[in-house]
Amino acid sequence: MTLASRKHDMTTLIRLALAALPMLHIGCSEISVADAAALIPVDVATSTVHAGTGETITTVDLTLNPANPDYDRCLALTATPVLVNGHVVFPVHYRRPTECDAGSYPGFRTSLLGYSLSDGRVWALSSSGGAAEATPLFDAATNRIYWPHGGGVPVTVLDGATFDTVGEVRADGPAAVDSSGTLTPSGYAFGTINVPQAPCNDATAGTEDYNCGAVFKADAASLDITHSLRYDSPLTDDPADGPSRFRNWIGGSVSSGGNQLYVGGTAQYGVLADGTVGPVTDEYRYGCSVILLDEQLRIQRSFDPGVPACNETKVLPGMATAAESAVAGEPVVVPDGVWVQYTVPNNPAPDPASNYAEVEVYRLSRDLDLQCTYAVPSTIARKLVSFYQAPTVDQLGRAYAVFTTPVDPDHEPGPSYGRLYRFDPPTAAGGCAMTELLSVPEQAQASPTLVDDRFALVAATGKLYVFDVQANAVHRVFDLAAPAGTPAAVYSAPVVIDGKIYVLAADGTLTIIEGTGMTGYGGALWPRFRRDNGGSGRADS
Repeated sequence: MTLASRKHDMTTLIRLALAALPMLHIGCSEISVADAAALIPVDVATSTVHAGTGETITTVDLTLNPANPDYDRCLALTATPVLVNGHVVFPVHYRRPTECDAGSYPGFRTSLLGYSLSDGRVWALSSSGGAAEATPLFDAATNRIYWPHGGGVPVTVLDGATFDTVGEVRADGPAAVDSSGTLTPSGYAFGTINVPQAPCNDATAGTEDYNCGAVFKADAASLDITHSLRYDSPLTDDPADGPSRFRNWIGGSVSSGGNQLYVGGTAQYGVLADGTVGPVTDEYRYGCSVILLDEQLRIQRSFDPGVPACNETKVLPGMATAAESAVAGEPVVVPDGVWVQYTVPNNPAPDPASNYAEVEVYRLSRDLDLQCTYAVPSTIARKLVSFYQAPTVDQLGRAYAVFTTPVDPDHEPGPSYGRLYRFDPPTAAGGCAMTELLSVPEQAQASPTLVDDRFALVAATGKLYVFDVQANAVHRVFDLAAPAGTPAAVYSAPVVIDGKIYVLAADGTLTIIEGTGMTGYGGALWPRFRRDNGGSGRADS
């Protein structure tokens, strides 16, 4: 393996880039030297190896702060990349300072990065947003990037050609976002978080900020907020019906099915009667539910599975600490239904001493009527699904989802099994059937990606498994790069661009695999996280 390292002073790199590139090409757009000064090259180490079977594997290892090795150790990239005019684009995110101390997190902490398909370099496309967990959205029709993040301004909008800031979507109050939004025919819809601390929930003042745990829609042209769904929003046009009482952490992204919006909820924190802040248990605020909204963000229906770990933050049998249940990743919308995966066991075992639980996947109608419940067995009642994954759906309407269960529940933390399941829709012969397809000795915490109507790509810690769903067998296994020696977790779903597979690990390592013969997503209804390489989250895109 040859290693071409680019460890240079950042200022020198910028000067070299500007001197060598009289015109910087980004996709179909051209950026002049003056504009290129806004794009900062990221220090990377790139290595390429040719596998014996003909594939070429390239590794791009980010070095965001050469002076502070702990800076990169604290990376926790969770978004699935999107394709923007010749760039594989993803935001930067870090672990909490309580989990990993990297000083003041200087430099690229609030950057949107892009791997250039033309020059093989990584660029800081913009630093005008904030640290972000969620997948951005690129709308090719308007050439705009919608970048949801924290930091007080929930969404920054960029020009997809120049990466200049077009504007900001602002909601009153301390609104922040950790899930993805979607476009409707009239605007951009997104949900905000609701942390159990001030200013969202202030125990000292006894106040709740209703912009936390809300859904907003902004006009696509002006970016002004046109509609909102907050706790105090009217439930209907009739004032006698009272307020909506909607308020929960929107951790499951907003997805679209034409004029219908589907929202995934999580815990419903608030200020309690005793003056403390905690999960609200005496009022339904649509926590851990799937909520169907119209274009005016009026609640049409909701599906509430009654998850005890949501409204009560309950310690389930076998748990050492309380779970935080949630709609995992996103509601997945297909022409005849909605698929939803949850993060922790919804139902404790009948015999708590057995230390056994089930995690549910639900198939709902487009009106949120329950059609199928799939109970995935677990050896322990704890979170088995990350907040950044969801089912994917093939051309036949079958859903695929992954889970991670411990090898030995009595000795945690320890080795885990990643498992891939297939779920048949109710319309299939013997509908609502569930089949375990694959078990691997690593954690699998990203959405499986469906390729060429034949393969499921399962990203696990240090590995990429290519499962042939037609042959019901593993087709290939690729090692993912581990520059630090220990493979990092993978929360980002694999993406396929021009026949190449891109896998982004949490530590910022990007593995690119080409020469596999794979071409794209085939006819799958929802083949990757946020459905397509624009991250649309739309069934009609």
